[in-house]
Amino acid sequence: MDITTGQQTVALDVIQKLAYATSEEEYQELYQQFCAASPQIIVTYYNDNWHDIRQEWCWGLKFASTTFMNTIKQPLRGHNGQLKEVISTNSLLEEFMQKFYIVSTSLHCEHDHKVALQFQKSKFYLCQPGLAGVMY
Repeated sequence: MDITTGQQTVALDVIQKLAYATSEEEYQELYQQFCAASPQIIVTYYNDNWHDIRQEWCWGLKFASTTFMNTIKQPLRGHNGQLKEVISTNSLLEEFMQKFYIVSTSLHCEHDHKVALQFQKSKFYLCQPGLAGVMY
């Protein structure tokens, strides 16, 4: 993009603040700072790719939108369904706790397995003296 390291640092700093803006007003204030402090090529790229979809990636705006609660509720509905399959409505507390523990442990193992698979698919870099950043 033919920009200096200082310009890149300033732009990244403001973009990080944009990502955690808590309201549309705060976002707009930070966006004005970003436009004033960043080179035009970065502003153009940002506007073309990120500005119009800010409700999807800006945490504060995502939280304020109605779709945020759906992203939270959906996994909970799945877990609730799995619990209902193995725990009867009138079960004793001890039975409920035992089955709940088994289901929650199983869900954690499933999650850990998915995370491990993602790491296996990722490239990694091994840093050795004199070989920093060499990919294996």
